[in-house]
Amino acid sequence: MSFNLSNIKWGWVVLGVAIAFVIAYGSSICVVTGYTTYLAFQAMGTPDQTMINEFAANTAEGVVSTLIGAGTLAGGLLAGRKAKVDALQNGLAVGLITALIGLVLSLLWGLDLWTVVSFALSVGGGWVGGQLASKRA
Repeated sequence: MSFNLSNIKWGWVVLGVAIAFVIAYGSSICVVTGYTTYLAFQAMGTPDQTMINEFAANTAEGVVSTLIGAGTLAGGLLAGRKAKVDALQNGLAVGLITALIGLVLSLLWGLDLWTVVSFALSVGGGWVGGQLASKRA
């Protein structure tokens, strides 16, 4: 497989990367909001902010790291379908760019095991999205 940068539709790739991050971080926000709602119903009023912060600190990174794969799959599938030529390369570009942005963010906040999981799932999700798009083309 040769990698030809002229066949990559950068607008769709950037949109695919944005979709990946919206899915990953949006799902994290939804999980924490759901837990907050659960605590509010349990307390029949204002939930304990300390419990919410502790839950968010313990789970948000794991949720984002695991769902980044689903986000890059969706973004890679979109970029691959819209590219029509070299769908696999466009999907893989989404995965690689998402993984590199996630790596840079992790370097700013500190490396851990979730960084490796996020990187692997980002590249894998983009590759699978590109594969699925190339099968449909």
